Amino acid sequence: SRYSMKILFIYPYFLEERVHVEEIRVLPQGIFFVAALCRQHGPDVEILNWYDIHRRPQEIREALKKTRPDIIGFSILHANRWGGIDIAKIAREIDPAVHIVFGGIGATYLWEHLLANFVDIDYVVLGEGEVCFLELIRCLESGRASDIPAVGGLALRRDGKPGCTEPAQPVGRNRYRQDRSRDRPGRAHCLRRHLRHLFVGAFAGQLRRHRLRRLGGGGGLLPRTYPLPGIRPG
Repeated sequence: SRYSMKILFIYPYFLEERVHVEEIRVLPQGIFFVAALCRQHGPDVEILNWYDIHRRPQEIREALKKTRPDIIGFSILHANRWGGIDIAKIAREIDPAVHIVFGGIGATYLWEHLLANFVDIDYVVLGEGEVCFLELIRCLESGRASDIPAVGGLALRRDGKPGCTEPAQPVGRNRYRQDRSRDRPGRAHCLRRHLRHLFVGAFAGQLRRHRLRRLGGGGGLLPRTYPLPGIRPG
């Protein structure tokens, strides 16, 4: 089923300036997999590469007012988590009803700390995020908030306290990647088909130079080389 919510993905700026900016200016691969699957099921998806937006802080509020997203997904490594927290606060001021979701390596390892200390963060995706994020969108759009705790691989607040659901099924074993039918293409095909809709600004030319066929082999929000921490449902 398709959804109509406006989805915005943001790669936020880092805490300190880098000597070699090329180390941080390229978007993490996983954000494209998550966005591509969302693009397959809903028409309004956008990615913003805001690794250097702190140099133009006035543009943050302007862009968020213009896009008016229903859900914002932040790609968090480690040093850019404060950029994500700052942008999330601004987004909440503009629209108190917006849903804020953190994901990525840093968010996966710090989910409890983030939910316990930063009220603007509503959910944290743990590990690979394609299926988890899409299922979360469906619950939010349909008003089935009571079903959200059944979404695998998600951290959220329960009675005001951080907790997490059962671990999500690996992407390589679920229907979103395995089904190669015309109506529900697999991960690599979905990426190639919809990636052109997700380019933003000058980053389009930079990414087109990459060999996109290499992106189909794996890697969600959390690469498989990184083991999940000792997460127990709670």
